[in-house]
Amino acid sequence: MRGILFLLAGILCAMGGPASAFDARTVAIKVGYGAGGSYDGAARLVSRHIGRFLPGNPEIIVQNIPGGGSMKLMQLLLGAEPTDGSVIGAVGASIAYVPTLDPATASFDPLELGWIGSLGQGENMCVVNRAANLGTAAAFTGEDFLIGASGKSSLTYVLAALARNALGAKFRIVTGFDGVADIDLAMQRGEIAGHCVASSGDLRTTDLGERVDVLLRFGSATIAGYEDVPRLRDLIGDAALRNAAGVVEASAEYDFPYVLPAGTPEETVEVFRRAFDAMVASPEFIADAARISDIVLRPTSGDELEAIIEKNTGMDAGVLETARTLVR
Repeated sequence: MRGILFLLAGILCAMGGPASAFDARTVAIKVGYGAGGSYDGAARLVSRHIGRFLPGNPEIIVQNIPGGGSMKLMQLLLGAEPTDGSVIGAVGASIAYVPTLDPATASFDPLELGWIGSLGQGENMCVVNRAANLGTAAAFTGEDFLIGASGKSSLTYVLAALARNALGAKFRIVTGFDGVADIDLAMQRGEIAGHCVASSGDLRTTDLGERVDVLLRFGSATIAGYEDVPRLRDLIGDAALRNAAGVVEASAEYDFPYVLPAGTPEETVEVFRRAFDAMVASPEFIADAARISDIVLRPTSGDELEAIIEKNTGMDAGVLETARTLVR
């Protein structure tokens, strides 16, 4: 449908109709997390390249709007931001699942937004500070310690809650951090013991790998170098619980997603999707991304993102209800 509308828009332009589905001179990438974190770094990467693939080569700027694991930004994208393509949202990977997994926190249809694409796919692992002596399965599930998260709608919380509830662990989750960089700083200071969104890039290219024990990984994908780390789903004996955990893990199938505000015209969404697809395939972008330690470039197109979200938020009601209990 979007492709048909985009074609019609092109025909109208040729006949002297509307000039373009997009003609903004400046585009703001608004990031739902604080400066210095992985989402901020990814947005600045995109800002250096995507303008080359948009009509008119607009200037791209980055603005940080941290709060609630990007829920503050999502609320703006649902009604307060312009729909002319002058604003893109860089939101948390799990934000589309909040109405499904935590309806008391938010009620919206994620498919009303214009999903542009995502840069990465889920490579999330639970890590704890080595100095905390929690590096065994028994200690991780049996000891009382603190795991850091930004907000309840963020992947930092969702995956930690999933691990705690699926395994019957005793650790507590502390929220309120601006992002992963802030969480890691608190871990270094000894204020918390760890977090559950470490990537292989973080562990290989920063000093994080020297400071932590890796205890658990999420999802079905193989994480190179960490194949021996137990997968959560392999530790869950009950089949129904395992299926419900799979719904929660689906919120980590992609990472660093970009989205246009609700109400953005279909043809404008298509302009950005084509620009994104061209950007992630360009040699200049790939080379630039390789220099950023916490991004493993595995792009997902906007069409694919939309299909993933539609599939996993439309599961059987009983499965979804069990999934909700796993992220409380």
